[in-house]
Amino acid sequence: GFEENDFASTAGAAGRSIDGLLEEFKAVRQSTIVLYQSFDAEKLLCEGICYNRNISVLAIGFLMAGHVIHHHKVLEEKYFSLL
Repeated sequence: GFEENDFASTAGAAGRSIDGLLEEFKAVRQSTIVLYQSFDAEKLLCEGICYNRNISVLAIGFLMAGHVIHHHKVLEEKYFSLL
């Protein structure tokens, strides 16, 4: 598991610039795309255990994409609506 509140309280994001955060986001996103492009059909169907449940590499890719959408919506609701 992962306790996001513990991580967030010590991450120091408030001291970082928006440009720096966007640069990091772009780099991580691009590296994830390149990683997934390297997987063949067999690798995408490999499974591991997450939170005591089996999950495929392919499913994790969809979860990551959905997670980005979730955070984009949070940003729109909490911050962009203030502009």
